[in-house]
Amino acid sequence: KCDIINMSYGEPTGKPNVGRFPPLATELVKNHKIVFVSSAGNSGPALSTVGAPGGTTKGLISVGAIVTPDMMAVEYSLLERLPEIQFTWSSRGPAQNGALGVNISAPGGAIAPVPNWTLQKNMLMNGTSMSSPNACGGLSLILSALKANKIAYTPFTLRRAIENTARSTGADALTVGNGVLQVAKAFTCMSKTFDASELDYFLDVIIPDRDNAVGLYLREISETSGITETDVKVFPEFFNGVDNKKKIAFELRITLKSTVKWVEAPQNLVLMNGASHVAFHCRKNI
Repeated sequence: KCDIINMSYGEPTGKPNVGRFPPLATELVKNHKIVFVSSAGNSGPALSTVGAPGGTTKGLISVGAIVTPDMMAVEYSLLERLPEIQFTWSSRGPAQNGALGVNISAPGGAIAPVPNWTLQKNMLMNGTSMSSPNACGGLSLILSALKANKIAYTPFTLRRAIENTARSTGADALTVGNGVLQVAKAFTCMSKTFDASELDYFLDVIIPDRDNAVGLYLREISETSGITETDVKVFPEFFNGVDNKKKIAFELRITLKSTVKWVEAPQNLVLMNGASHVAFHCRKNI
């Protein structure tokens, strides 16, 4: 059985989750529990430059590219030692449907082997086509450790762990995502927070009145000069083969807390099998 896939190529798109390939990739994640890792794209530093499928397809883990001080010294022969930064060309979020666009970041350059027709043994290469397989290798280590310790997982519990344990670089989330992948911390997180009930489902979030967008992307003057009220639909999606008794018994009590002063949210959400709706207020004129 295939456990994890890396895909280090893509193309620009203005319409997330559209086309023949995105549904197939999402099916691998949702129906077969395969972890799908992909490059965010090399069209930065402007906003909303993430490409397809990495930064615009639901269920995939999109990887941006960082360059560390050691990489600068060894690969690029810099005289001055500079702090870790995101490569300028690494694509930025958000996606047009409000998705973050970049989930995590990883080193995006390497002195790598190349085909003989180049008449070179190795070549200095960079791109999110380097950071994506780097992250994929790190995630493979996590999966290997989980299996060795008989800890079950899904692509969604893995994604939550790597996002919650990623190391901040000081850059904003649209640039670096949730931060730089931390393999050991992610494994420890999954070991300590294992919940067998989460192996049956994952939560989906959409905004029905915005063509089922996955996030709220306010960019027009008319949207940012007053109060925007948004109805968000939250619902569980159960994996294939889950017994109906578990679906009937499903109930999740969620506490909501806004982390910014310009977003108002209710404090509680009770979720059963089906869908719950919750309203958010965005006051961008504060």
